[in-house]
Amino acid sequence: MALLAGVGLSAAFEPLAWRWALLPALVGFFLLLRRQPVRRSILIGTCFGAGFMFTHQVWMRAIGPDAYIAISLLETSFFAVLGGCLAWTGRLRGWPLWWATLWVAVETWRTQWPFGGMPWGRLSFAVMDTSTSGWLPWIGTTGVSLLLALAAASGAWLLSRAGSALAARRRHARPIHEAPSAPLSASRPLRLPVLTLALAAAPLIAVFLPPGAPASSVGDTVDLAAIQGEVPGDGTDVLLDHRRITRTLSEQTIALAGQADRPDLVVWPENSTAIDPFANSDVHALITTAVDTIGVPVLVGTMVDGPTEGSVLNQGIVWEAESGAGDRYTKRHPVPYGEFIPYREQLPFTATFGQLRLIQRDMMSGTRIRPLEVQTASGSLRISDAICFDVGYDEGGYAQLRQGVDLLVVQTSNAMFVHTAQIRQQFEISRVRAAEAGKFLVVASMNGVSGIIGPDGAVLQQAPTLHTTILRADVPRLYGVPPAARVGPALTWVSLGLALVGLLLGATTYRRRQPDPQLRTVEPSRKVGAR
Repeated sequence: MALLAGVGLSAAFEPLAWRWALLPALVGFFLLLRRQPVRRSILIGTCFGAGFMFTHQVWMRAIGPDAYIAISLLETSFFAVLGGCLAWTGRLRGWPLWWATLWVAVETWRTQWPFGGMPWGRLSFAVMDTSTSGWLPWIGTTGVSLLLALAAASGAWLLSRAGSALAARRRHARPIHEAPSAPLSASRPLRLPVLTLALAAAPLIAVFLPPGAPASSVGDTVDLAAIQGEVPGDGTDVLLDHRRITRTLSEQTIALAGQADRPDLVVWPENSTAIDPFANSDVHALITTAVDTIGVPVLVGTMVDGPTEGSVLNQGIVWEAESGAGDRYTKRHPVPYGEFIPYREQLPFTATFGQLRLIQRDMMSGTRIRPLEVQTASGSLRISDAICFDVGYDEGGYAQLRQGVDLLVVQTSNAMFVHTAQIRQQFEISRVRAAEAGKFLVVASMNGVSGIIGPDGAVLQQAPTLHTTILRADVPRLYGVPPAARVGPALTWVSLGLALVGLLLGATTYRRRQPDPQLRTVEPSRKVGAR
Protein backbone atom coordinates (compact mmCIF):
# COMPACT_ATOMS: atom_id res chain seq x y z
CA MET A 1 0.00 0.00 0.00
CA ALA A 2 2.87 2.38 0.71
CA LEU A 3 4.34 1.61 -2.70
CA LEU A 4 1.00 2.41 -4.36
CA ALA A 5 0.70 5.63 -2.34
CA GLY A 6 4.10 6.71 -3.65
CA VAL A 7 3.08 5.98 -7.22
CA GLY A 8 -0.12 7.94 -6.58
CA LEU A 9 1.85 10.96 -5.43
CA SER A 10 3.99 10.75 -8.57
CA ALA A 11 0.81 10.79 -10.67
CA ALA A 12 0.02 14.27 -9.30
CA PHE A 13 3.04 15.63 -11.21
CA GLU A 14 3.65 15.84 -14.94
CA PRO A 15 3.18 14.07 -17.30
CA LEU A 16 -0.10 12.73 -15.83
CA ALA A 17 -0.77 15.84 -13.70
CA TRP A 18 -3.58 14.17 -11.71
CA ARG A 19 -3.59 16.96 -9.15
CA TRP A 20 -6.46 15.37 -7.23
CA ALA A 21 -4.20 12.42 -6.34
CA LEU A 22 -1.78 14.46 -4.23
CA LEU A 23 -3.72 14.74 -0.98
CA PRO A 24 -5.17 11.18 -1.03
CA ALA A 25 -1.70 9.74 -1.61
CA LEU A 26 -0.24 11.73 1.30
CA VAL A 27 -3.16 10.95 3.60
CA GLY A 28 -2.79 7.25 2.79
CA PHE A 29 0.94 7.36 3.55
CA PHE A 30 0.34 9.05 6.90
CA LEU A 31 -2.42 6.62 7.83
CA LEU A 32 -0.13 3.68 7.13
CA LEU A 33 2.39 5.07 9.61
CA ARG A 34 -0.03 5.60 12.52
CA ARG A 35 0.93 3.62 15.62
CA GLN A 36 3.73 1.80 13.82
CA PRO A 37 7.12 1.11 15.43
CA VAL A 38 10.16 2.87 14.03
CA ARG A 39 11.63 -0.13 12.21
CA ARG A 40 8.41 -0.91 10.38
CA SER A 41 7.92 2.79 9.59
CA ILE A 42 11.35 2.92 7.97
CA LEU A 43 10.25 0.08 5.69
CA ILE A 44 6.97 1.83 4.93
CA GLY A 45 8.84 5.05 4.14
CA THR A 46 11.23 3.15 1.88
CA CYS A 47 8.38 1.59 -0.09
CA PHE A 48 6.61 4.94 -0.39
CA GLY A 49 9.79 6.70 -1.53
CA ALA A 50 10.57 3.98 -4.08
CA GLY A 51 7.08 4.19 -5.54
CA PHE A 52 7.39 7.97 -5.77
CA MET A 53 10.94 8.50 -6.96
CA PHE A 54 11.37 5.54 -9.30
CA THR A 55 8.36 6.79 -11.28
CA HIS A 56 8.74 10.55 -10.89
CA GLN A 57 12.37 10.55 -12.06
CA VAL A 58 12.11 7.84 -14.68
CA TRP A 59 13.38 10.40 -17.20
CA MET A 60 16.86 9.92 -15.72
CA ARG A 61 17.09 6.83 -17.93
CA ALA A 62 17.98 9.23 -20.74
CA ILE A 63 21.38 9.60 -19.06
CA GLY A 64 21.70 5.89 -18.38
CA PRO A 65 20.20 3.12 -16.25
CA ASP A 66 23.04 3.44 -13.74
CA ALA A 67 22.28 7.13 -13.16
CA TYR A 68 18.53 6.44 -12.93
CA ILE A 69 18.93 3.69 -10.34
CA ALA A 70 21.52 5.61 -8.32
CA ILE A 71 19.54 8.86 -8.02
CA SER A 72 16.27 7.01 -7.34
CA LEU A 73 17.83 4.93 -4.57
CA LEU A 74 19.42 8.03 -3.06
CA GLU A 75 16.14 9.94 -3.03
CA THR A 76 14.28 6.89 -1.68
CA SER A 77 16.63 6.81 1.32
CA PHE A 78 15.35 10.23 2.42
CA PHE A 79 11.83 8.84 2.68
CA ALA A 80 13.13 5.91 4.70
CA VAL A 81 14.53 8.41 7.21
CA LEU A 82 11.27 10.36 7.07
CA GLY A 83 9.26 7.24 7.91
CA GLY A 84 11.35 6.60 11.00
CA CYS A 85 11.11 10.23 12.12
CA LEU A 86 7.32 10.25 11.73
CA ALA A 87 7.02 7.13 13.87
CA TRP A 88 9.36 8.71 16.44
CA THR A 89 6.97 11.67 16.85
CA GLY A 90 3.69 9.88 16.19
CA ARG A 91 2.56 9.81 19.84
CA LEU A 92 3.12 13.49 20.52
CA ARG A 93 0.17 15.77 21.07
CA GLY A 94 -0.57 17.65 17.89
CA TRP A 95 1.37 15.14 15.83
CA PRO A 96 -0.02 16.46 12.48
CA LEU A 97 1.99 19.66 13.02
CA TRP A 98 5.18 17.76 13.83
CA TRP A 99 4.68 15.50 10.80
CA ALA A 100 4.13 18.44 8.45
CA THR A 101 7.32 20.17 9.63
CA LEU A 102 9.25 16.92 9.35
CA TRP A 103 8.06 16.50 5.77
CA VAL A 104 9.28 19.99 4.90
CA ALA A 105 12.56 19.44 6.77
CA VAL A 106 13.32 16.29 4.78
CA GLU A 107 12.18 17.97 1.57
CA THR A 108 14.59 20.84 2.28
CA TRP A 109 17.37 18.42 3.21
CA ARG A 110 17.21 16.43 0.00
CA THR A 111 16.90 19.66 -2.02
CA GLN A 112 20.27 20.84 -0.72
CA TRP A 113 22.30 17.68 -0.09
CA PRO A 114 24.43 15.95 -1.29
CA PHE A 115 26.40 17.95 -3.85
CA GLY A 116 23.71 20.62 -4.11
CA GLY A 117 20.73 18.27 -3.76
CA MET A 118 17.80 17.45 -6.04
CA PRO A 119 14.70 19.70 -5.93
CA TRP A 120 12.44 17.51 -8.09
CA GLY A 121 9.33 16.15 -6.35
CA ARG A 122 8.57 19.03 -3.96
CA LEU A 123 4.85 19.06 -3.19
CA SER A 124 4.49 22.69 -4.25
CA PHE A 125 5.61 21.82 -7.78
CA ALA A 126 2.33 19.96 -8.36
CA VAL A 127 -0.22 22.67 -7.53
CA MET A 128 -0.60 24.60 -10.77
CA ASP A 129 -4.14 24.74 -12.16
CA THR A 130 -5.48 24.18 -8.63
CA SER A 131 -6.80 26.60 -6.02
CA THR A 132 -3.73 25.91 -3.86
CA SER A 133 -1.51 27.81 -6.31
CA GLY A 134 -3.09 31.03 -4.98
CA TRP A 135 -0.95 30.62 -1.85
CA LEU A 136 2.35 30.69 -3.79
CA PRO A 137 2.89 34.49 -3.86
CA TRP A 138 2.11 34.67 -0.13
CA ILE A 139 4.02 31.79 1.46
CA GLY A 140 6.27 30.50 -1.35
CA THR A 141 7.07 26.95 -2.35
CA THR A 142 8.14 25.88 1.15
CA GLY A 143 4.97 27.32 2.64
CA VAL A 144 2.76 25.54 0.13
CA SER A 145 4.52 22.23 0.79
CA LEU A 146 4.03 22.82 4.52
CA LEU A 147 0.34 23.60 4.01
CA LEU A 148 -0.25 20.49 1.91
CA ALA A 149 1.62 18.24 4.35
CA LEU A 150 -0.32 19.74 7.28
CA ALA A 151 -3.63 19.28 5.44
CA ALA A 152 -2.79 15.63 4.69
CA ALA A 153 -1.69 14.93 8.27
CA SER A 154 -4.84 16.62 9.61
CA GLY A 155 -6.95 14.55 7.24
CA ALA A 156 -5.22 11.40 8.49
CA TRP A 157 -5.92 12.47 12.08
CA LEU A 158 -9.62 13.03 11.36
CA LEU A 159 -9.94 9.68 9.58
CA SER A 160 -8.14 7.82 12.36
CA ARG A 161 -10.35 9.42 15.03
CA ALA A 162 -13.45 8.65 12.99
CA GLY A 163 -12.30 5.04 12.63
CA SER A 164 -11.72 4.76 16.37
CA ALA A 165 -15.16 6.20 17.08
CA LEU A 166 -16.90 3.78 14.73
CA ALA A 167 -15.03 0.85 16.24
CA ALA A 168 -16.07 1.95 19.72
CA ARG A 169 -19.70 2.16 18.66
CA ARG A 170 -19.60 -1.31 17.20
CA ARG A 171 -18.20 -2.68 20.45
CA HIS A 172 -21.01 -1.14 22.47
CA ALA A 173 -23.65 -2.22 19.99
CA ARG A 174 -23.00 -5.96 20.66
CA PRO A 175 -25.77 -8.21 22.05
CA ILE A 176 -26.42 -7.94 25.79
CA HIS A 177 -24.90 -11.34 26.56
CA GLU A 178 -21.56 -10.22 25.10
CA ALA A 179 -19.39 -8.22 27.40
CA PRO A 180 -18.18 -4.95 25.90
CA SER A 181 -14.50 -4.97 24.94
CA ALA A 182 -14.00 -1.45 26.27
CA PRO A 183 -15.68 0.76 28.86
CA LEU A 184 -18.41 3.14 27.79
CA SER A 185 -15.99 6.06 27.88
CA ALA A 186 -14.35 4.65 24.74
CA SER A 187 -17.09 6.32 22.70
CA ARG A 188 -15.79 9.76 23.65
CA PRO A 189 -13.89 10.29 20.34
CA LEU A 190 -17.29 11.02 18.79
CA ARG A 191 -17.62 14.09 20.98
CA LEU A 192 -14.51 15.97 19.95
CA PRO A 193 -14.34 19.60 21.05
CA VAL A 194 -15.41 22.04 18.37
CA LEU A 195 -12.08 23.89 18.63
CA THR A 196 -10.13 20.67 18.00
CA LEU A 197 -12.21 19.88 14.92
CA ALA A 198 -11.80 23.44 13.64
CA LEU A 199 -8.02 23.32 14.05
CA ALA A 200 -7.85 19.97 12.26
CA ALA A 201 -10.09 21.10 9.41
CA ALA A 202 -8.46 24.52 8.94
CA PRO A 203 -5.51 23.33 6.77
CA LEU A 204 -7.87 21.29 4.58
CA ILE A 205 -10.11 24.31 4.10
CA ALA A 206 -7.13 26.62 3.45
CA VAL A 207 -5.88 24.39 0.64
CA PHE A 208 -9.06 25.12 -1.31
CA LEU A 209 -9.63 28.73 -0.21
CA PRO A 210 -6.46 30.76 -0.89
CA PRO A 211 -6.29 34.53 -0.48
CA GLY A 212 -6.36 36.90 -3.40
CA ALA A 213 -3.22 37.90 -5.28
CA PRO A 214 -0.94 40.50 -3.62
CA ALA A 215 -1.24 44.02 -4.95
CA SER A 216 1.46 45.18 -7.38
CA SER A 217 1.91 48.34 -9.42
CA VAL A 218 1.96 48.10 -13.20
CA GLY A 219 4.59 49.87 -15.26
CA ASP A 220 5.24 50.31 -18.96
CA THR A 221 5.14 47.46 -21.47
CA VAL A 222 8.20 45.50 -22.61
CA ASP A 223 8.31 43.80 -26.01
CA LEU A 224 10.00 40.42 -25.50
CA ALA A 225 11.15 37.75 -27.95
CA ALA A 226 12.37 34.25 -27.05
CA ILE A 227 13.97 32.00 -29.64
CA GLN A 228 13.78 28.23 -29.35
CA GLY A 229 16.66 26.55 -31.11
CA GLU A 230 16.65 23.27 -32.94
CA VAL A 231 19.19 20.54 -32.18
CA PRO A 232 20.30 18.47 -35.20
CA GLY A 233 19.62 14.73 -35.35
CA ASP A 234 17.12 13.35 -32.86
CA GLY A 235 17.40 16.52 -30.78
CA THR A 236 19.26 15.06 -27.80
CA ASP A 237 22.90 16.00 -28.47
CA VAL A 238 23.81 19.70 -28.49
CA LEU A 239 27.44 18.84 -29.19
CA LEU A 240 26.62 16.97 -32.41
CA ASP A 241 26.74 20.21 -34.44
CA HIS A 242 26.91 23.05 -31.94
CA ARG A 243 28.08 25.61 -34.52
CA ARG A 244 24.91 25.00 -36.50
CA ILE A 245 22.84 25.70 -33.38
CA THR A 246 24.56 29.06 -32.84
CA ARG A 247 24.17 29.89 -36.51
CA THR A 248 20.44 29.08 -36.42
CA LEU A 249 19.87 31.33 -33.41
CA SER A 250 21.84 34.10 -35.09
CA GLU A 251 19.80 33.79 -38.30
CA GLN A 252 16.50 33.87 -36.41
CA THR A 253 17.60 37.01 -34.57
CA ILE A 254 18.55 38.71 -37.83
CA ALA A 255 15.13 37.74 -39.21
CA LEU A 256 13.54 39.56 -36.26
CA ALA A 257 15.52 42.65 -37.25
CA GLY A 258 13.71 42.66 -40.58
CA GLN A 259 10.34 43.17 -38.94
CA ALA A 260 8.75 46.60 -38.77
CA ASP A 261 8.96 46.81 -34.99
CA ARG A 262 11.87 45.33 -33.13
CA PRO A 263 11.58 43.82 -29.65
CA ASP A 264 13.13 45.40 -26.58
CA LEU A 265 14.94 42.19 -25.59
CA VAL A 266 15.73 38.84 -27.23
CA VAL A 267 16.38 35.73 -25.13
CA TRP A 268 18.45 32.79 -26.37
CA PRO A 269 18.46 29.42 -24.60
CA GLU A 270 21.13 27.77 -22.50
CA ASN A 271 23.97 26.26 -24.56
CA SER A 272 23.46 28.73 -27.39
CA THR A 273 27.19 28.26 -27.74
CA ALA A 274 28.96 25.11 -26.58
CA ILE A 275 32.37 26.77 -26.72
CA ASP A 276 33.71 30.00 -25.26
CA PRO A 277 32.76 32.88 -27.64
CA PHE A 278 35.64 34.94 -26.24
CA ALA A 279 38.11 32.24 -27.28
CA ASN A 280 36.55 31.40 -30.68
CA SER A 281 36.38 34.19 -33.23
CA ASP A 282 33.78 32.47 -35.46
CA VAL A 283 31.25 32.04 -32.65
CA HIS A 284 31.94 35.55 -31.40
CA ALA A 285 31.29 36.91 -34.88
CA LEU A 286 27.95 35.05 -35.17
CA ILE A 287 26.70 36.57 -31.92
CA THR A 288 28.02 40.06 -32.62
CA THR A 289 26.57 40.18 -36.12
CA ALA A 290 23.13 39.14 -34.90
CA VAL A 291 23.09 41.62 -32.00
CA ASP A 292 24.42 44.53 -34.04
CA THR A 293 21.91 43.81 -36.81
CA ILE A 294 18.85 43.79 -34.54
CA GLY A 295 20.23 46.64 -32.41
CA VAL A 296 18.71 45.48 -29.10
CA PRO A 297 20.16 43.50 -26.19
CA VAL A 298 20.26 39.71 -26.50
CA LEU A 299 20.53 37.46 -23.45
CA VAL A 300 22.85 34.73 -24.72
CA GLY A 301 23.29 31.37 -22.98
CA THR A 302 26.90 30.37 -23.42
CA MET A 303 29.73 28.24 -22.08
CA VAL A 304 32.75 30.24 -20.95
CA ASP A 305 36.16 28.94 -19.88
CA GLY A 306 36.48 29.01 -16.10
CA PRO A 307 39.09 30.86 -14.05
CA THR A 308 41.03 27.67 -13.38
CA GLU A 309 42.34 25.04 -15.74
CA GLY A 310 39.81 22.31 -16.42
CA SER A 311 36.79 24.40 -15.34
CA VAL A 312 33.88 25.94 -17.24
CA LEU A 313 31.10 28.43 -16.49
CA ASN A 314 27.49 28.20 -17.71
CA GLN A 315 26.43 31.81 -18.17
CA GLY A 316 23.66 34.05 -19.38
CA ILE A 317 25.35 37.11 -20.88
CA VAL A 318 23.64 40.37 -21.81
CA TRP A 319 25.09 41.11 -25.24
CA GLU A 320 24.65 44.75 -26.22
CA ALA A 321 24.75 46.20 -29.71
CA GLU A 322 28.14 47.79 -30.48
CA SER A 323 29.47 47.47 -26.90
CA GLY A 324 29.37 43.64 -26.82
CA ALA A 325 29.19 41.42 -23.72
CA GLY A 326 28.00 43.11 -20.56
CA ASP A 327 26.25 41.94 -17.39
CA ARG A 328 26.18 38.20 -16.81
CA TYR A 329 24.67 35.51 -14.59
CA THR A 330 26.42 32.21 -13.82
CA LYS A 331 24.45 29.04 -13.14
CA ARG A 332 24.28 28.46 -9.37
CA HIS A 333 23.44 24.75 -9.34
CA PRO A 334 25.44 22.61 -11.78
CA VAL A 335 24.28 19.00 -11.88
CA PRO A 336 26.61 16.59 -10.01
CA TYR A 337 27.90 13.77 -12.21
CA GLY A 338 26.20 15.56 -15.11
CA GLU A 339 28.06 18.87 -15.29
CA PHE A 340 30.78 18.27 -12.73
CA ILE A 341 32.27 15.25 -10.96
CA PRO A 342 32.60 15.55 -7.17
CA TYR A 343 35.87 14.20 -5.82
CA ARG A 344 37.30 13.88 -9.31
CA GLU A 345 40.84 13.72 -7.95
CA GLN A 346 39.94 11.03 -5.43
CA LEU A 347 38.01 8.93 -7.97
CA PRO A 348 40.37 8.47 -10.91
CA PHE A 349 38.17 5.77 -12.49
CA THR A 350 35.60 8.44 -13.48
CA ALA A 351 37.73 9.29 -16.50
CA THR A 352 36.69 6.02 -18.15
CA PHE A 353 33.46 5.06 -16.31
CA GLY A 354 30.28 5.11 -18.42
CA GLN A 355 29.13 8.52 -19.62
CA LEU A 356 31.22 10.24 -16.96
CA ARG A 357 34.09 10.06 -19.41
CA LEU A 358 32.25 12.74 -21.45
CA ILE A 359 32.63 15.28 -18.60
CA GLN A 360 36.11 16.51 -19.31
CA ARG A 361 35.77 19.76 -17.36
CA ASP A 362 33.98 20.60 -14.12
CA MET A 363 31.34 23.32 -14.16
CA MET A 364 31.81 25.86 -11.38
CA SER A 365 28.91 27.32 -9.38
CA GLY A 366 27.90 30.95 -9.63
CA THR A 367 27.24 33.13 -6.61
CA ARG A 368 25.39 36.11 -8.06
CA ILE A 369 22.25 37.17 -6.22
CA ARG A 370 21.66 40.52 -7.99
CA PRO A 371 19.27 40.89 -10.93
CA LEU A 372 20.72 41.47 -14.37
CA GLU A 373 20.62 45.08 -15.55
CA VAL A 374 19.53 45.46 -19.18
CA GLN A 375 19.28 48.79 -20.96
CA THR A 376 16.39 48.72 -23.43
CA ALA A 377 14.65 51.31 -25.58
CA SER A 378 11.92 51.54 -22.94
CA GLY A 379 14.38 52.03 -20.08
CA SER A 380 16.37 49.93 -17.66
CA LEU A 381 15.05 46.39 -17.15
CA ARG A 382 15.88 44.28 -14.09
CA ILE A 383 15.84 40.54 -14.84
CA SER A 384 15.99 37.54 -12.53
CA ASP A 385 17.74 34.86 -14.55
CA ALA A 386 17.77 31.11 -13.84
CA ILE A 387 19.61 28.52 -15.92
CA CYS A 388 18.02 25.07 -16.23
CA PHE A 389 17.90 23.30 -12.84
CA ASP A 390 18.36 26.65 -11.04
CA VAL A 391 14.62 27.13 -11.40
CA GLY A 392 13.99 24.35 -8.86
CA TYR A 393 15.90 26.09 -6.04
CA ASP A 394 14.66 28.93 -3.85
CA GLU A 395 17.59 30.91 -2.54
CA GLY A 396 18.92 32.54 -5.74
CA GLY A 397 15.52 33.60 -7.03
CA TYR A 398 14.34 34.91 -3.65
CA ALA A 399 17.51 36.96 -3.23
CA GLN A 400 16.99 38.61 -6.61
CA LEU A 401 13.27 39.21 -5.99
CA ARG A 402 14.00 41.02 -2.73
CA GLN A 403 16.11 43.56 -4.64
CA GLY A 404 13.36 44.35 -7.13
CA VAL A 405 12.76 42.51 -10.38
CA ASP A 406 10.71 43.43 -13.48
CA LEU A 407 10.80 40.10 -15.28
CA LEU A 408 11.82 36.45 -14.80
CA VAL A 409 13.81 34.49 -17.38
CA VAL A 410 14.63 30.78 -17.53
CA GLN A 411 17.31 29.72 -20.01
CA THR A 412 17.47 25.98 -20.49
CA SER A 413 18.67 23.35 -22.92
CA ASN A 414 16.97 20.09 -21.85
CA ALA A 415 18.08 18.59 -25.15
CA MET A 416 19.07 15.30 -23.53
CA PHE A 417 15.58 14.96 -22.00
CA VAL A 418 13.46 16.21 -24.89
CA HIS A 419 11.81 12.81 -25.39
CA THR A 420 11.00 12.39 -21.68
CA ALA A 421 8.64 13.91 -19.10
CA GLN A 422 11.45 16.01 -17.63
CA ILE A 423 10.80 18.93 -19.97
CA ARG A 424 7.14 19.03 -18.88
CA GLN A 425 8.07 18.86 -15.21
CA GLN A 426 10.60 21.68 -15.53
CA PHE A 427 8.11 23.85 -17.41
CA GLU A 428 5.62 23.30 -14.57
CA ILE A 429 8.26 24.45 -12.07
CA SER A 430 8.72 27.59 -14.20
CA ARG A 431 4.96 28.19 -13.94
CA VAL A 432 5.22 27.84 -10.17
CA ARG A 433 8.02 30.43 -10.08
CA ALA A 434 5.98 32.90 -12.14
CA ALA A 435 2.98 32.54 -9.81
CA GLU A 436 5.20 32.77 -6.74
CA ALA A 437 6.87 35.97 -7.91
CA GLY A 438 3.75 37.51 -9.46
CA LYS A 439 5.81 38.39 -12.54
CA PHE A 440 5.80 37.48 -16.22
CA LEU A 441 8.30 34.74 -17.03
CA VAL A 442 9.98 33.82 -20.31
CA VAL A 443 11.38 30.32 -20.92
CA ALA A 444 13.85 29.94 -23.78
CA SER A 445 14.74 26.28 -24.37
CA MET A 446 16.98 24.65 -26.92
CA ASN A 447 14.21 22.49 -28.35
CA GLY A 448 11.43 22.48 -25.74
CA VAL A 449 9.54 23.49 -23.73
CA SER A 450 9.76 27.25 -24.46
CA GLY A 451 6.96 29.60 -23.47
CA ILE A 452 5.75 32.87 -22.03
CA ILE A 453 3.98 32.59 -18.68
CA GLY A 454 1.75 35.10 -16.93
CA PRO A 455 2.06 36.31 -13.31
CA ASP A 456 -0.60 33.81 -12.23
CA GLY A 457 1.23 30.87 -13.84
CA ALA A 458 -1.03 30.74 -16.88
CA VAL A 459 0.69 29.74 -20.15
CA LEU A 460 0.27 32.60 -22.61
CA GLN A 461 2.40 31.14 -25.43
CA GLN A 462 4.13 27.81 -25.89
CA ALA A 463 6.39 26.57 -28.67
CA PRO A 464 6.17 23.07 -30.16
CA THR A 465 9.13 20.88 -29.27
CA LEU A 466 11.91 20.08 -31.74
CA HIS A 467 11.17 23.09 -33.94
CA THR A 468 12.85 26.47 -34.29
CA THR A 469 10.28 28.97 -33.04
CA ILE A 470 10.16 32.65 -32.17
CA LEU A 471 7.83 33.61 -29.34
CA ARG A 472 6.98 37.26 -28.90
CA ALA A 473 4.74 39.17 -26.52
CA ASP A 474 4.22 42.60 -24.96
CA VAL A 475 4.29 42.20 -21.18
CA PRO A 476 3.91 44.92 -18.56
CA ARG A 477 6.44 45.43 -15.82
CA LEU A 478 5.00 44.42 -12.46
CA TYR A 479 6.69 46.19 -9.57
CA GLY A 480 6.86 45.12 -5.96
CA VAL A 481 8.41 42.36 -3.87
CA PRO A 482 6.11 39.34 -3.35
CA PRO A 483 5.59 38.30 0.29
CA ALA A 484 6.87 34.83 -0.63
CA ALA A 485 10.40 36.18 -1.09
CA ARG A 486 10.53 36.94 2.63
CA VAL A 487 8.00 34.54 4.12
CA GLY A 488 9.30 31.49 2.22
CA PRO A 489 12.81 31.48 3.76
CA ALA A 490 11.37 32.21 7.21
CA LEU A 491 9.00 29.25 6.97
CA THR A 492 11.91 27.04 5.95
CA TRP A 493 13.81 27.88 9.13
CA VAL A 494 10.67 27.63 11.29
CA SER A 495 9.93 24.18 9.85
CA LEU A 496 13.48 23.00 10.45
CA GLY A 497 13.40 24.30 14.01
CA LEU A 498 10.04 22.72 14.82
CA ALA A 499 11.11 19.44 13.24
CA LEU A 500 14.16 19.35 15.51
CA VAL A 501 12.04 20.14 18.58
CA GLY A 502 9.60 17.40 17.58
CA LEU A 503 12.39 14.86 17.29
CA LEU A 504 13.74 15.80 20.72
CA LEU A 505 10.29 15.52 22.30
CA GLY A 506 9.68 12.29 20.44
CA ALA A 507 12.89 10.85 21.83
CA THR A 508 11.69 11.34 25.40
CA THR A 509 8.20 9.96 24.85
CA TYR A 510 9.37 7.08 22.69
CA ARG A 511 11.90 5.96 25.29
CA ARG A 512 9.40 6.40 28.10
CA ARG A 513 6.91 4.01 26.54
CA GLN A 514 9.44 1.22 26.02
CA PRO A 515 8.91 -1.77 28.37
CA ASP A 516 11.31 -2.04 31.32
CA PRO A 517 13.55 -5.06 30.69
CA GLN A 518 13.72 -5.61 34.46
CA LEU A 519 10.00 -6.27 34.64
CA ARG A 520 8.51 -9.57 33.60
CA THR A 521 4.89 -10.27 32.93
CA VAL A 522 3.71 -13.15 35.13
CA GLU A 523 0.73 -15.08 33.83
CA PRO A 524 -1.89 -16.04 36.47
CA SER A 525 -1.77 -19.70 37.40
CA ARG A 526 -4.63 -21.86 36.25
CA LYS A 527 -6.75 -23.83 38.68
CA VAL A 528 -6.45 -27.57 38.60
CA GLY A 529 -8.97 -29.04 36.24
CA ALA A 530 -9.75 -25.77 34.54
CA ARG A 531 -10.83 -26.02 30.94
